[in-house]
This record gives sequence, C-alpha cells and structure tokens, in this order.
Amino acid sequence: METNDCLSLKQTLEAIGEELPNAVELEKCVLGALMVDPNALYWMIDKIPNGLFYNKAHRLVFGAIRGLYEDSRKVDMVTVIEELRREGCLEQAGGALYVSQLASGVMSAAHIETHVAFLTEKHIQRELIRTATEIKLHLKLQNCTLSKTVST
Repeated sequence: METNDCLSLKQTLEAIGEELPNAVELEKCVLGALMVDPNALYWMIDKIPNGLFYNKAHRLVFGAIRGLYEDSRKVDMVTVIEELRREGCLEQAGGALYVSQLASGVMSAAHIETHVAFLTEKHIQRELIRTATEIKLHLKLQNCTLSKTVST
C-alpha cells in the first residue's frame, strides 16, 4: 500500500471511528519489566518482534532497549533514557519522566511471558487487518483499471 497515495491504515481506521487492536497498558508493563529485571530481558528479548508495540513512544523505548542489549550494554532506566537522548528521540519517546515511570511502575516481571503472548496476538491481529486492507485496496485499484480499460 502506497502511503503517499492514501492515508495510513491507522489514519483510515481512526477516520471511521475504529482503532487497531492494542493493549498499551500491557506494553508499559513489558517495557518496565525489561528495564528492571535482567532475567526478563535475557529470556524475552528475542521473543519480541519489532512491530509488537502499537504505541510509537513504546516502539522507540523498545528500540533503545534492544540496541543496548545487542551492544552488550547494561539495560536499565538510566541507560535507556541516555540511549534515547543520544539517538535524539527522547522527547518522542515521552521524555525522561515517562520512561522512568515505565520502569518504576513495575513491581514484578513475573507475568511478562503472558503479557508478551497477549501483545503478540494483538500484533498479529493488526497485521491481518493491514494485509486484508491492502488486498482490498489492490482489488479496488485493479477493478478501477479494468473499468477504464473496458470503457475505452
């Protein structure tokens, strides 16, 4: 789907009063758990696909977490904030206060596996909607091209 030629899927759904499947509160829990529990980070980082997070700020925070982890650097609230600052996207990620609230709002990472599984379901639902919408748009464009060809 060409984003230059039409609205994004999210914009289109918002325009008709629909929101893509998401669980932003669980996203916060997962990000916080990754920052406060090294074991959760170690066991879950490779099970989290890049598009898992619906919220843009959360995608940025996760990108910083993944980058730190892949560089074998310590992952915690301070290093994530500094990484976001270094990348020039701290404000887009909600600012230092927001990132610190993500970390401080988590008491335990005990259910992170369940949370990631639920977020994965939401991610798959979004991808199915995106794919179905692209197919529908493609078919409409094909039909439009066919109509023009037949009428000339």
